[in-house]
Amino acid sequence: MKIIYTIVETREKEADFGEYVGYGLRCVCGAESAEMKNVSPHKESVLRLAELLEREAVEPMHLFDVIYDLLSEGCIR
Repeated sequence: MKIIYTIVETREKEADFGEYVGYGLRCVCGAESAEMKNVSPHKESVLRLAELLEREAVEPMHLFDVIYDLLSEGCIR
């Protein structure tokens, strides 16, 4: 089954940074889906991440773990 990643935009407010647009990901594979908001304020970084995750067929159930690992390693700016 095809896995599709799309970008999710949210308006965020942070005490240290003020207001900004946060970019996250939504993953859909058949009836299964997952969404993680505010992964990065850098849209291009999240677009590249979406392309990578889609190409590698990362399923919705693994989305949180993969993004957490990438953020922990400093791979997402």
